[in-house]
Amino acid sequence: MSALLFSLLACSNFSPDNAAGGDMPMDSDDIPPGTLKIDIRPAASESGLLPQSFILAPGSYEDVELGHTMSPTATIRGTLLATTVQGWSSAAASATLPLQAVVRATHGSLLQGGVATTDETGNLDLPVPANQMYALEILPASATASPFVYLVDQNVLADNSAGVGLDLSTTLSAGAPVYGRVTDSAGEHVALASLHLCRADAPVCSATFTTDKNGWFVARVDPGYDYVLATEGEVRAEKDVSLAIPDVAVPFTVEAGDVSGVEVDVNVGDRTTQRVSLRVQTDDGSPARYPHVRATSESLATGTLVVEREGQDDGQVVLDLPVGTWTLEVWPNDADDPDVVARADATPWVVEGLRIAADVDLPKVTLEAPTMLSGVVHVPNGKRAAGVTVTAVEAGFGEFTFSTVTDEDGKWSMSVPRTDVRLTAVPLTSGDGAYTHASLALADAGETTEVELDLVEGTPVSGVVTSQDGPVAFALVELYDYAADVLLARALTDADGAYSVRVDLPESDTGDTGTQDTGADTGTQDTGDTAAGDTGAP
Repeated sequence: MSALLFSLLACSNFSPDNAAGGDMPMDSDDIPPGTLKIDIRPAASESGLLPQSFILAPGSYEDVELGHTMSPTATIRGTLLATTVQGWSSAAASATLPLQAVVRATHGSLLQGGVATTDETGNLDLPVPANQMYALEILPASATASPFVYLVDQNVLADNSAGVGLDLSTTLSAGAPVYGRVTDSAGEHVALASLHLCRADAPVCSATFTTDKNGWFVARVDPGYDYVLATEGEVRAEKDVSLAIPDVAVPFTVEAGDVSGVEVDVNVGDRTTQRVSLRVQTDDGSPARYPHVRATSESLATGTLVVEREGQDDGQVVLDLPVGTWTLEVWPNDADDPDVVARADATPWVVEGLRIAADVDLPKVTLEAPTMLSGVVHVPNGKRAAGVTVTAVEAGFGEFTFSTVTDEDGKWSMSVPRTDVRLTAVPLTSGDGAYTHASLALADAGETTEVELDLVEGTPVSGVVTSQDGPVAFALVELYDYAADVLLARALTDADGAYSVRVDLPESDTGDTGTQDTGADTGTQDTGDTAAGDTGAP
């Protein structure tokens, strides 16, 4: 049965014409249920190979031995220059200088890709797995001097005597200026506000730039696209005081060929604030030292705003927030290091719909004690399972993780906050069963909570990892439910490149067992392997 079969398209050098079109890998919302993603990270001894992902269509990976052929390494090289302009008029002086930029190669959410920075002469050296349909981001260090560029459908062949995988040498034009002023609803300018530019049709943004002391800014973009200008939430004011402003996004368009520029002004709304004070304690009445507080706006007219602050060692927290409705979340930090959040000793406190119209001093906030989760893990035949790693991850807040291991009697226990958590049981060996997942709602839990969490049997999945040089030994192989982004199994290949695991396979809503393709209509994704590809057989 064929799981994947791809041929690598011929490589073409960089062309600005390629910046405008082409299909990119599917969005996460378009991934068919039942799709399996296999991440393979070669051992350090495999110096000629880079981490790569393989995508298997629903139904294509059962009852077969999979074959994964890893692509050889390719290199994206070149010299990047940029035309810089002093002034906005048609007679403005210009110069061509080496471009200081970050260059990123991506292929959807797959491991294929990499990132590198040009040197002082504009030279780039970026190794990636040989692949087709890369997206390349050229992100100048100064958004005020050069526009960022986004390229799709870039093919990178393996390095050989004929040259590198892709020659990216080019000179970027100065593009078009985007200028304007950031003000509030009272017409006051906002100095030192941080902003960035993003393409409206692609997941790429510029470097951050700031307004001057009078609230003015200027940056440069590539004409011919829809853009979004966005603020970044806080302003560094005089005497190092940090003031919050909403995250405001303003869309605009620069027509193709228009280098005259466009004015985009930003109104961040009413910056009048009210003071909110609270004192945080644990359930025994002692201060929760250095509590962390997150305030999220629910009602601002101009944008969104999230303010996070650390309290004092006596549990006191002071926030200055614009008038409106807010959600407050409070959780403890490590008492000895306020920069380290340690969540095992208390449960988050949350209040939604808090209306702030004037200064308010909230009653003491008490962080409830955690609950003690415990249980016994069994393997599918009913015997108690020793050495199983049980992990609980918070579904909200900072998604903090708590973990323990079952003893020789299969027993386990750990303290977790009384909130929603995701549990995972990882067997010591695949012979004991498959990774097992469960969700718990612990908001109303008592001091102790008994949990049934027995390992599922799972389905055997095996494969062989090879490269053009033969088996890839001792590589880390991770299998994911791609649609749900859930880890299903982890293993190392043996000396022959083989691995075998048991997997609680994701449910599929399709019966398709045919060859996966790259069509946008089917939502499938191309790994860009050489002709061997994932063949479903060694």
